[in-house]
Amino acid sequence: MPMNVKGTDASAVDSGSSRVVEPVRGSAPIAPASTAAAGAGQADSLSISGSARSLANLQSIIAGTPDINGERVARVSKSIESGQYTVNAARIADRMLQLERDLGAATRQTPR
Repeated sequence: MPMNVKGTDASAVDSGSSRVVEPVRGSAPIAPASTAAAGAGQADSLSISGSARSLANLQSIIAGTPDINGERVARVSKSIESGQYTVNAARIADRMLQLERDLGAATRQTPR
């Protein structure tokens, strides 16, 4: 249903359907004025630190590690079904306290 809005000229609005959109063609990057003046003809360079390489390596190792250890799940499930699974409350408490200490240390190190 067409709408008439007073004060507008529908012919002045380009809906984009009448034009052909040309794909963007690659062009040489334009260097900032300070870079172009200081070192004309020099290429930009990038170096990756050893820490960044280590992190990338760790990331690829983690990406290849399954989220669930199927063998351990099967072992624990079997011990629960047989009634031999025991909960070590002291170990759980120690781990919870360690987590609390780690979180507290991380909070103190975070810049505000």
